[in-house]
Amino acid sequence: MQTKRLKYSNRRISSAAPPLRSTNAAAGILVLFLSVTMPAITHAQNCCAQIQTPCAAYWNAAAVFVGRVEAVTRVGTLRTVAFTVREGFRGVTASTIEVSTGPLGQRCSLAFTTGHEYIVFADRAAGMTAVGMRGAAPGVFTTSRCSGTRAVEDAGAELAYGRGVKQGTAPPGQISGRVLLEPRDLAGKPAGASRPVPDITVIIARDDGSDTAVTDAAGDFRAESRGPGTYRVRVNVPERFYSDDSATIVTLRDPRSCTAVAATLHDKGQIAGRVIDAAGRPLAGLTIEIAPAAKGPGTRIVTGRDGRFALARVPPGRFVLSVPAGPSPAMGGRTARVFYPGVETLTASTRVAVAPGARTILADFRIPAHHKYVAVSGVVFDADGTPAEGARVYLKGVGEDDRIVSEPVAADFMGGFVIAARAETEYRLFAERPRPGVRSSRVDSTDPMPLTAAEGLAPVRLKLERRY
Repeated sequence: MQTKRLKYSNRRISSAAPPLRSTNAAAGILVLFLSVTMPAITHAQNCCAQIQTPCAAYWNAAAVFVGRVEAVTRVGTLRTVAFTVREGFRGVTASTIEVSTGPLGQRCSLAFTTGHEYIVFADRAAGMTAVGMRGAAPGVFTTSRCSGTRAVEDAGAELAYGRGVKQGTAPPGQISGRVLLEPRDLAGKPAGASRPVPDITVIIARDDGSDTAVTDAAGDFRAESRGPGTYRVRVNVPERFYSDDSATIVTLRDPRSCTAVAATLHDKGQIAGRVIDAAGRPLAGLTIEIAPAAKGPGTRIVTGRDGRFALARVPPGRFVLSVPAGPSPAMGGRTARVFYPGVETLTASTRVAVAPGARTILADFRIPAHHKYVAVSGVVFDADGTPAEGARVYLKGVGEDDRIVSEPVAADFMGGFVIAARAETEYRLFAERPRPGVRSSRVDSTDPMPLTAAEGLAPVRLKLERRY
């Protein structure tokens, strides 16, 4: 198949809507990642994969010290910073030490000023085992903003923790974190600042038992560790939310060590309903387009054999539902639309409101009688003659450069499909499927079948072929 058949995926659905995507129905569980400090976490702040609390920064580093910068030199693409150690906490016994860091201006890189003092959290560079002293090989130790290194005047909490460890007054180790709600749009992309979620239960478990914590008004949770070892941190996600990944595994190296974990949740609103024709019959395989009433990306879904549809992971807001009704001569060939609940202008349409995490059940979406659709049905076979379960079936205009005019419908376990087509309209029908068992982008496809959608159309047979 020619890739231009997929132009449809970049079209817009309303005068204001940007590019769309197909619905992903896969369920997710939880996004967990290591967190820096307990203030609000934003995308701008989160430039590092691992961000630290003072306790976590201390125990995750190979060396911790306060040092005065004596010189900064460039070695290849890196900078080497020579420090005089003013106060050592762990991993350092020499009075001078060299630490490598990334190029100035690089994301999450640090700027060091000669003569200024910093608290440094350093990791040992891969393959290096020598003591980090002046004259040692550059890169024995490395650091970055992600490790927690900062100027001493900004490091009150880090200094207090390090001195508490030295004096034996540091608190017991703990696993802490924050649960955040990240708004997403219909395309699944971030759509605003995250905010904390209170009253969420978090389970912190290892082989010898588990502890339960509940997030407070700031979304924070904490539990004292059971000592060194590996823990599984899992958030119980309420029904009104969803998240993307499974629970996180963390390891504590010392009875006093800490890890901070952040969990990201998203609103799981839903819109469900049914599309019927003027006679009340369900319309199967019909493409429905959903877009925000205000500007923003939308998405498409396809009705099932009973005419029903359901869209999950809907953010709170007001939305417009429509069905593309085909080219309209009165509109200069542009696509006419039928808007929910069955009107032909946007101004007359009903905006669908979705509260945070709520399921919105709609009255029937009734297509007017003069917009007639018929069911095109058939079977898709694989090259060896077996049913091609999961093959995607599309309708395309008859011109070589015409776009795809429908979302794909998936063939069932018997290869069967039903797709809605505008009556008395010419199309080319084809199917595609990624080649099973092949780790590549290869797609098997059928020859385009020309047809005119009409009542009583006999079921069609499509056979996938290996094009290359």
